[in-house]
Amino acid sequence: MLGLAWAFFFALDLIHDPETPLLVVTGVFFTHTFTTDLVGDFLLHEEATKFAAAACWLVWSYRTSVRSFDKLL
Repeated sequence: MLGLAWAFFFALDLIHDPETPLLVVTGVFFTHTFTTDLVGDFLLHEEATKFAAAACWLVWSYRTSVRSFDKLL
């Protein structure tokens, strides 16, 4: 819920951000993880998609932070 509020508040920044597709892929992976958790007992599959989502989120955070720091200089 907090993530959706953040996305709504910064919607224009997200639309013009070149890293938004990576954030969308992260959301797809997390959604797939939650769906797999509800549907069945695919523990290995669920953990793999959760790891992929966390890795995408880490890359998005890093690249966004670097670009923000470069704007300051």
